[in-house]
Amino acid sequence: MRSGILFFNTTLYRKNMYRFWPLWACYGVIWLTILPTRVLTVNRDSYERTELYFNVIRSRLWSIPDTLEFGVVFAFCMGVLVAMAMFSYLYTSRSACMMHGLPMRRETLFITNYLSGLSMLLLSNVVVFALTLAAGVCKGVFVLYPLLVWLGAQCAMCLFFYSFAVFCAMFTGHILALPAFYGILNFLAGGLVMLFQALCHIFLYGYSGFGNNISEGVLWLLPVNKLLDCLYWTTKGEASSLSGTLGDWGALLIYAAAGVVLSLIALWVYRRRQVETAGDVVAVQIMRPVFRWGFGICVGLSAGLGTYSIWGVVDHLVMALLLITWGGAGYFAAEMLLKKSFRVLDAWRGCAAMLAVLLLLCAVLEFDLTGFETRVPDAERVTSVTLYGINGIQDHSYQPSGQISDPETIAKVVELHRLLTSAEGATILDQDSTYFTVTYTLRNGDTMRRNYFNIPLNREDIDTPGTLTWAANQLLQDRGRVKSFIERFEEQGTYILDTVTLISLWDSGGERYNTATYSAVERDLSLLWEAVAADYEAGNLGDKFLFEEDLYASDTACTRLLFEWYRQIYDTEGGGEYRGYDNLEISLTARAEHTMAALEELGLIPQGNTILYYNSALNPAGLAVPSDEPEWWEEYENSAIEGMAAAVAQTEG
Repeated sequence: MRSGILFFNTTLYRKNMYRFWPLWACYGVIWLTILPTRVLTVNRDSYERTELYFNVIRSRLWSIPDTLEFGVVFAFCMGVLVAMAMFSYLYTSRSACMMHGLPMRRETLFITNYLSGLSMLLLSNVVVFALTLAAGVCKGVFVLYPLLVWLGAQCAMCLFFYSFAVFCAMFTGHILALPAFYGILNFLAGGLVMLFQALCHIFLYGYSGFGNNISEGVLWLLPVNKLLDCLYWTTKGEASSLSGTLGDWGALLIYAAAGVVLSLIALWVYRRRQVETAGDVVAVQIMRPVFRWGFGICVGLSAGLGTYSIWGVVDHLVMALLLITWGGAGYFAAEMLLKKSFRVLDAWRGCAAMLAVLLLLCAVLEFDLTGFETRVPDAERVTSVTLYGINGIQDHSYQPSGQISDPETIAKVVELHRLLTSAEGATILDQDSTYFTVTYTLRNGDTMRRNYFNIPLNREDIDTPGTLTWAANQLLQDRGRVKSFIERFEEQGTYILDTVTLISLWDSGGERYNTATYSAVERDLSLLWEAVAADYEAGNLGDKFLFEEDLYASDTACTRLLFEWYRQIYDTEGGGEYRGYDNLEISLTARAEHTMAALEELGLIPQGNTILYYNSALNPAGLAVPSDEPEWWEEYENSAIEGMAAAVAQTEG
């Protein structure tokens, strides 16, 4: 008669629980300090209403340190510590041979040790749950539901992180390599994405990063970040209710299922693991080339980009040389760890193959073999653009950003983008520059994003069609960008005017930067807004300048109008409403007759203050365009004060 196959050994289980009791004891004590003891410290006599007392109990369960966020980090740390303890016998030849010489199948050893570590975490969670529930009952509050949420979430996180640590333990024969592999693999995807994006920023002109879909996919490969992002407690119903919901149960269930899959893979690897590999950094033969290449590429990217940044050079050839230099060093360092020897030069063939891949990557980026830099969508295929930049030199004059669907504006954006990718743009040399960030939304639903910094501008080409400066100025002068923004504030019932502020008024003492703020509650400021809209429609407002000489020769005012609006926003999660604010800042001009008349009619300019301009009123001496020389500014300020004093005297007279 054949004997039965046992998959669990109770003697080994009890031995593990007794031998490693400090682990589960510390885990439980920390949770006992956070949950039940915090509930017990509440003094019911200090609260008059039962609802308020219930809220205090709930706040003790979810207050700082935030229970859910702390649970993610705690499960991450405890998972690897327990795995190191349960499978510590794999990391020395003596203990590995002894354990595998026992009359037990490998499946029995693995399952018993795996369940020993898992039960340390899960049983501790159950005990903490029961004691916290009892503490609440002692205080007269039954907090079953939120505690069940905590128990389910914490057990799911412990299952995943512990299983992942056990999975890592199967591939190494060195106890210090286990936490290293575990930590690196938990954050490897995010690190590689950051390094690759940094490399693309160097080689690809206009690169702005991966799309949202790729970023969301990478986030799932960063379990700590993903869980911290999606686990939060939201109250349902009345504020005094103890009912609520967890941020994302789906993510927890997916990670718990992944933990089960990782444990099964770990069992499969354990059955085929060689006992003689105890003490090796990588215990599975097939994973050694992966370790060499992975270590070399990661060192090449991280150290190469770091050196490139420290040196401050801007040369693609230097970046490529740094990449292969550090990559080769990383490959041979990995070989030393595997062989436990410094004699590793015979691995040059594998190193050469890896460096060839890195050079191929640099060549693909440098010569734009993917067509990234020259890809410009047709204006007809674009439904909308989100635009930032091309603001001109008036940093304080608001140039609205956001989604634009006007076909004429889209055509100007595409034209500027086309010139940026052409050879003509690279031939323009001047110290003046601007920046340009655009996100296209195409008719098929795809998005395309580009960033262009330090776009060179040439004053002489501002009226020459087909040049970068001309295209940038055309987009800067596009009045549809501001018009759509102004129309948004005129939607009935959406925005409510709150305040109007006059910025940079001048007084008779020669001081500027005076401000005057008026509330729409105390004054009827709608007349001023109607005047601004009328002046903008007539072309009297909204002037923009790429170059300083054009600004200082214009009738644009130093004084600006800042309109601040608010709208009521409903909080769909917590309930209730709050105010969301937005603003529009406009530089005045001498031609803005409607606005000037409204300011005078409403009496918004304080006594002794005046509005001055960048042209002769502000600069009566006819000085040249400002430079960086301090002597010029002193002369300019004196001239401005004289002009300001004369203007104030004329106004008061």
